Amino acid sequence: MPTRSAPQTAPPPSLPHWEQTPADLPDAIRQIKAALRARIAASGRTAAGTRCTRTASAAARPAPTRPASAATSIPAPSTCG
Repeated sequence: MPTRSAPQTAPPPSLPHWEQTPADLPDAIRQIKAALRARIAASGRTAAGTRCTRTASAAARPAPTRPASAATSIPAPSTCG
């Protein structure tokens, strides 16, 4: 009986990391965001599609029980079609 091997895929792009806190935090944040977008794109998805999937997953979970006196929050409008 023939065996099937897993398809060979390239490793995802690496994320930047620092041994100490970078001097330019805004630039470090931009680098991290760009690297995350590259990893998402390498997986064949889009950042917006990933965000919509996570939002839908969170919406499907039951809401936590709150006391009657707790303020209610209004959910943000969805842009996920």
